[in-house]
Amino acid sequence: MKKLFQILIIILTIYVLLIGFLNNYSTKRKISEGKLEYPGRIK
Repeated sequence: MKKLFQILIIILTIYVLLIGFLNNYSTKRKISEGKLEYPGRIK
């Protein structure tokens, strides 16, 4: 039972990291396409 709980936590962590990565990636694409305006230059 404890093993199952650990696996669930690992899956949840990977899921959260993946969502965060995808959000970050889409934001970077919007910046590079010029849809979001930021002061200064973002690399």
